[in-house]
Amino acid sequence: MKYLVSVVVGAAVVTVAITTAIANFRHASPLQPPYIYGYGFAVLLLLAAGIIAIVISRQEQTMPQIIGTRYGHAAVGTHSHGYQVDESGLVVANHGEPAYEIGVYSPLVPLGSSFRLHFTSRLAHLRKEDGESQISAWGESEKQGGFLGSGLCDFMRQHDIGYVKVPVLYKDIKNRCIKPFVQSNAMCNTVAMVSL
Repeated sequence: MKYLVSVVVGAAVVTVAITTAIANFRHASPLQPPYIYGYGFAVLLLLAAGIIAIVISRQEQTMPQIIGTRYGHAAVGTHSHGYQVDESGLVVANHGEPAYEIGVYSPLVPLGSSFRLHFTSRLAHLRKEDGESQISAWGESEKQGGFLGSGLCDFMRQHDIGYVKVPVLYKDIKNRCIKPFVQSNAMCNTVAMVSL
């Protein structure tokens, strides 16, 4: 639909060119009928192109874009949204419009064959201006019990787990769900988005 504006403007230009060429060929004034109708039609096409452009710009509002920045502690001054600042977890930021109900659904993420990562918090909302926020986590082994989220990187190295795909889900202002994956590598110093 975004190319429709160019087509309508092009039609208006062609209409003006043809109307002017015919008026010049007949040595007539372009401001008299029937030539004035051609110019009027071109003006209507330009108005239609403007209306189409406004409609398209309203439809193409930017969406929330939750990006995983790292795994670890949220930096001092970031929003903990009611959770303890000293907990470790997935640190996220929003590079788009406001996002709502940000969390990991299901909160149990498998780590290898017998381990799980539990995400214990959700964020009610996150705006671009809020900076970074954290979705807290801790780990659990069927045989060895639980471990703090701060030990995830060491745990992944010890058990040769290369990466973790985290199913982050959030909603936009129109309550539409957005479901990217966030992938964290074993060194836990970078987090990259992976699309579905």
